[in-house]
Amino acid sequence: MKWRKVCLFVGLIFVLGACTKLPQEQFSEALTSKQAFHAGDFSMTIDKFDMGNSQAYDAEANIYASMIMTQIVGTKVSGEFVQDQESEAVSLDMTIGFGGEAIPVSMIMDTKADIVYVSADIYETLMGYVMAYGDSRYQSTPGVTDLEGKFIRIDDADLDSYLGEDTADTRTKDAPILPMLGTFNSETFADYLNTLDRDSFEKKGDEISHTFTKAELTDYLAYAKEQDSDTQLDELQSMLDSVSDITIKTTVNANTNKQTMVVDLVQADESQLEIGMTFTFTGKKSDQSVTVPAAEDVIEAEKLFSTYDSYDGTDTTTSEDWTSFMLTDDEFDALIDEVNRMAGQMSQEEIDFYLSFYQEYLTEAQYQQLVEALQVGQTL
Repeated sequence: MKWRKVCLFVGLIFVLGACTKLPQEQFSEALTSKQAFHAGDFSMTIDKFDMGNSQAYDAEANIYASMIMTQIVGTKVSGEFVQDQESEAVSLDMTIGFGGEAIPVSMIMDTKADIVYVSADIYETLMGYVMAYGDSRYQSTPGVTDLEGKFIRIDDADLDSYLGEDTADTRTKDAPILPMLGTFNSETFADYLNTLDRDSFEKKGDEISHTFTKAELTDYLAYAKEQDSDTQLDELQSMLDSVSDITIKTTVNANTNKQTMVVDLVQADESQLEIGMTFTFTGKKSDQSVTVPAAEDVIEAEKLFSTYDSYDGTDTTTSEDWTSFMLTDDEFDALIDEVNRMAGQMSQEEIDFYLSFYQEYLTEAQYQQLVEALQVGQTL
C-alpha cells in the first residue's frame, strides 16, 4: 500500500508537470511544430506602407509615391500549400487581392532546382487586364488557346532578365522578410527562446505571444553562431542591416496550429519607409505528392506574349489612356486624409501640383472637395 501511494504521488507530479509548462516552453514547442506539417493555409496582408520622411523627395515624387502607397495598403495574398515529403516540391494555390481585384495564381516550386512553374491559366487573366487598359501595342500571341495543364517556367536567370542585370545582387542585399521568417521554426531558435525573459511571453487562453525586437534578433545571430559556426543566416543579417527598427509580434495557438506574425519595420535609408504586414499560417499534416511539370507541359513566356510586336506607330500614351485609373472611394478618402494631415505645411507649388495632377483621376464632385480641402489647409 505504501509503494502504491508513492507511485500515485510520482504519477501525479508528472501529470501536473506536463500541464503546467511555462508559456515560454509552450510557445517554443508550438512555433517549431511547423516542421511536422507538410501542408497548410497562409495569408499575408500589407497593413501599412508609408513614407516616413517625405522631405527626401520633391513634391512631384511625393505625389506619385502617395498614389502607389494608397494602392498597396490592403493588398492581401492568401491560399494553401502542399509540400511533397520526398521531393520537397511545393504546390501553391493562392489569390492576390490588389486594387479591388482578386487574381488567382497557381504554381509549383521545385525547391531543389530553384525553379518556379506558374500555371499558364494566368495568361488569360493578364490579357484581360491588358485589353481593359486598351494599349494596342500589347497583343496576345495568335493560336494560344489550349493552356490547360500548361506551366510557365521561371528561374533566377529569367528574373534577372525581367527585372534587370543587378537583380541577383539586389535580392541578396535587400533580403525579403518572408524567407527570414523561416528562421523562427528552427531548433536553434527554439533553444534561444529559453534564454529570453519569461515575463516577455504573454498567455491568453490558448494563445501565447511574444514581440521580437531588433535587439533580440541581432542577439540571436550571435547565439546561433556560437552553437554552430557554419550556420547560414545571411538573409536574417541582410534584413536587419536594411532596417533601422523592426518588431515582430508572434502569436501561436497550439490547439489550432495557427501562427500569426505582425511585422512593423522602418527601412534604414533616406526615405525611412514604414511597412506593416500581417502573416498567418495554419499547419496541416499531409502525405500528398507534388509533381514537377514535365518538359512537354512547359511553355516559354516569350511564346505567350508578343510585346510591342504589333505596334503600328500610333502614340497611345496620351493622358486619355489614364482616365481608367479613376480613384476609388477608399483611395479618394485616403487622399483627403493625407491633405488634412499636411494642412498648413504645403507650399503653393505643392498645392498647384495636387490640383493639376489629380484632376484627371477624380470626378467633378471629388475634385471640388479636394479644392476645398487644399484651400482650408492653405489658410491654417
